[in-house]
Amino acid sequence: MRAAREMTVRLNTIEARIVEILRRRYPITVEELREEMSIRRDTLRLALKSLESKGVLALEPLPDKTYVRLLTGVVESGTVPQQAEGWTRDQDDIDMAYR
Repeated sequence: MRAAREMTVRLNTIEARIVEILRRRYPITVEELREEMSIRRDTLRLALKSLESKGVLALEPLPDKTYVRLLTGVVESGTVPQQAEGWTRDQDDIDMAYR
């Protein structure tokens, strides 16, 4: 099995705070995270979607609440191991399409 390569993911201030909170606290819901950070729902929603698209976290919706889960392997702020070769190729294709 090949060792996971690391790639750097740029995080803004809000995203970095989210990652730090998720490292300290699990399980946590979107609403609990919003209350802890004292930010607007739409601001948090945008940050969570950004982090989800970067492969940093996953949202786990239930009928009455949504949990936020930091994906395993987040090593340090701004660095995540590559999850799969296929994901990287797909992401590269998307990146090339928008250059």
